[in-house]
Amino acid sequence: MIPAFNEAAILHANLSRIVAYLRTLETRYRWEIVAIDDGSTDGTGEILDRFAAATPGVWAYHHITNFGLGQALKFGFSLCNGDYVVTLDADLSYEPAYIEVLVDKIVETRAKIVIASPYMKGGNVSNVPRFRRLASLWANRFLATASNAHVATLTGMVRAYDAKFLRSLNFRSMGMEANADIIRQAQILRARIVEIPAHLSWHAATGAPRRRSSMRVGAYSRELFVSTFLFRPVMLFALPGSAALAVAGAAFALRRPALARFATTAAIQLLGLAALSLQTKRNFEDLFNLITAVYKHAKEEGT
Repeated sequence: MIPAFNEAAILHANLSRIVAYLRTLETRYRWEIVAIDDGSTDGTGEILDRFAAATPGVWAYHHITNFGLGQALKFGFSLCNGDYVVTLDADLSYEPAYIEVLVDKIVETRAKIVIASPYMKGGNVSNVPRFRRLASLWANRFLATASNAHVATLTGMVRAYDAKFLRSLNFRSMGMEANADIIRQAQILRARIVEIPAHLSWHAATGAPRRRSSMRVGAYSRELFVSTFLFRPVMLFALPGSAALAVAGAAFALRRPALARFATTAAIQLLGLAALSLQTKRNFEDLFNLITAVYKHAKEEGT
């Protein structure tokens, strides 16, 4: 499944590479490509339609406006027919050969999600601007700490999914945070998640125009904050609460009563919120498991 937004300059060439590669796998796997034009304004939709009309196994769908990656993924997932769903970037930041590696791994391990991970041991990143690379690396490390999922790359989109498991999810994220949200829901459901080392390169596609980072620092930081809160809300209260407690102890030692009282009050409030958020998260996970079971049953029954 391939979401695309304003990829007219490279779309035809990259789709041709993917189809050529998939045809080499036809003795092992049947395949289809579900491509979603997410409200592009540069002719991406027209190119996609022409390519799909001329290529068996390729299906083109469109959003009338740009809804964001999360909605494009959700729409595309609902249209896929196979036992496994592989999501790829339209710009081929990862080589098409990862399709076979991902599918082989999910079949071998019976995992629900297999992630192509440039940030795990053995992974690699090249031709990505330094600021963009560092921001992504540290965002993933921060999320990994928050999630405690033992996963190095939570924001990457190139993955293989067990289709039956995927249909049991009901994520509502609209933007880039959808990738982390899927991992969060999989964690709650105790689903097995596996990573494979991968090479991320912005210039993997031959002849592609030089890319520039489109990261919006404010939006990216907001998505990171929200994702972290959803994974482990206790962190956002426990860490400053512990810091306030340390300040209170130092203030008592230095005989600064006003500061000690203020810091102690802040510590009590923050640590109390941490305990409350932990209990709320547990209640949410119990409710989520129940709703997911009902949702899955309803879909299987066709109601």
